[in-house]
Parts: sequence; C-alpha cells; structure tokens
Amino acid sequence: QTSGPASFGYNLDALWDWLTGGMTLPAVLELNHLPAFPQAMIRRILPVLVQAAEELPGQLCLSFDGKPQPSAEWQQWLAVQETGSDPGSQSR
Repeated sequence: QTSGPASFGYNLDALWDWLTGGMTLPAVLELNHLPAFPQAMIRRILPVLVQAAEELPGQLCLSFDGKPQPSAEWQQWLAVQETGSDPGSQSR
C-alpha cells in the first residue's frame, strides 16, 4: 500500500508524479477486477500506469488479477474495452 501526502493533487499529473518519483520503488501495483470499474476511468488511468511501468523497468511492475502483463497486452485490453471486440481475433 502507498499513499501520497494530504497536499498531493487528485489528477493524472499527480498520479504520474507519485508513480515516478514520490513512492518507494521497487513496487508492484496489483490491479484486480478492472472490468468492474467504470471504463471511462480505466481508459484514463491505465495508460498512465503502463507508461510509468515502461519508463521504470524492473522498478515499477503492473499485475492484472495476479498475472504480470506486458504493456502490449494492456493496450490490447484497452482496445477491447473501447471497441467491444477482440482486436486479436479475425473472422474467417
């Protein structure tokens, strides 16, 4: 568990600042039951988390329901949420 000081902002810039310089690293962010959260919120927050993890390899790791996911899979998950279809599947 981690949290910023009371004066910390409640926006995506503040989230970025906390992930990349405010919190103790190394860290694993456990993201569980994402489909249960409002999709508009997930579409805004998840790219920030993915980018921070990419910029801090080995220091900040993401876990989706207990399984580490490479950012390409996270992006695919986002695409499925936006389009409602699996971009990896093709009709024959």
